Formats: sequence, structure tokens, C-alpha cells
Amino acid sequence: MVELYWSPNYNEIIRILKENKSKVVVAGVRAFFYRGIPVFRFTKDLDIVCTLVIDELREKVTKQLRSLGYNVSWRVWGLTVEKDLDRIDIMIKPIIIDKEFYERCKVLNVDGEVFVPSIEDTIILKIIASRKQDIKDVKMVLHILNREFEDRIDFAYLFKRAEQAGVKVKKKLMRYLRIAGFEV
Repeated sequence: MVELYWSPNYNEIIRILKENKSKVVVAGVRAFFYRGIPVFRFTKDLDIVCTLVIDELREKVTKQLRSLGYNVSWRVWGLTVEKDLDRIDIMIKPIIIDKEFYERCKVLNVDGEVFVPSIEDTIILKIIASRKQDIKDVKMVLHILNREFEDRIDFAYLFKRAEQAGVKVKKKLMRYLRIAGFEV
């Protein structure tokens, strides 16, 4: 199996988030990779979701990261943290992260528990982000799932999460499913 690049800076940021009582969820294309979906594109950054509220993140964590030499830039969805050649995007809980979410997660041991969301939740996270690369990833993953791994997707759960995320997300999901060849 191919190993993804993992920087010591990632461990340090995860440790800081956990010290501040956040759960850490790996998002983005890495989550698909850790779930065994063969999404082979280079990714040099780490996308994570944290469970801190924005005030805690802005006040405590930003100060800690900057004191360790990280460049922190705030965005609408959270913050980007950079040091050396590493980039980490930290999103502030964009979807419902509940008991069912965690029950469907895979757990990595990286300075304690780090959660990898289900394929369905990762698809919804990428549709919410809706950056150009996110949309390409969703279309590619849905195409792969339709051709090789259709039995690995729980459509009832996927539609439930899309509904919870809002009308725009559900409409986009339906469009991407049709593009990938699913009959919806």
C-alpha cells in the first residue's frame, strides 16, 4: 500500500488541538485513501475538522500555533496553518458530528485518536467545501464507487447527511451522482 506523506508538523498541530479538548477528524482526499478508495492524486496538505468552537480556536489555538512559528490565516470556513512546506487546513465543524458520525469513523492512532470519517461523510464534507479540487474529487470518487465499490456506499446515510447539510448540498450531490452514472 502506498504511504501518504505525514509531517511532524501535522503531529504537533493535532497535539495542540487535542490539548485544547478538540476531537480531530481527517478530511479531504486522505480520508478516501484511508478508507481504501483508490484516489490517486498528490496531496501535500492535511485537511482536518476540529470540534472546537470558533472563539476557542481563534483565541487559544491561534496564539499557541503562532508562538511555535506557524503562519495562521483565518478563512470563512476555519484557518490555514503553514510552516516549512507544510499546509494544514482546519475546518470548524461544518456538518453534524454526532454519535452516528463517530460510530462510522475509522480511528487512526496519531498522538491519540484521530478519526477518519465514513466515505459518505467525506463526500458531504467535500461538497460543503466546494472548492474546484473538492468537486473534482467528489466526481472521481463517485465514478470509482459506481464502477468498483458500489456495495461500499450507504445511500440512505449519504442522503440523510446531505439533507442535514442543506438543500444546496443535496442538489449538488444528486447532480454528481447522475454524472457518475448512478440512477437517482
